Amino acid sequence: MTDPIAARLTLAQTAARAAGAHALALFADRASLTIETKIDALDMVSRADREAEDIIRAHVRAVVERFRPATAVLAHNEIHPRVRIRTIGTV
Repeated sequence: MTDPIAARLTLAQTAARAAGAHALALFADRASLTIETKIDALDMVSRADREAEDIIRAHVRAVVERFRPATAVLAHNEIHPRVRIRTIGTV
């Protein structure tokens, strides 16, 4: 039987390594790296941030869709602050 904590750790490590490698490649070419502000001038996000998040979400979504296809995978900034959701877990 697979340890569920170990399985989550492996998923998180795999996703983080893939996202980190991609972000590092983008940061290596800083001249082409776009940086935007979200809410105000202090709340910045780069193309590398957004794409790294997409990679992590894709890894998590692939596993979730395999075992719980009706379950949504959302990032923190995809949920309106006033919306209440029930979470199954976090990675």
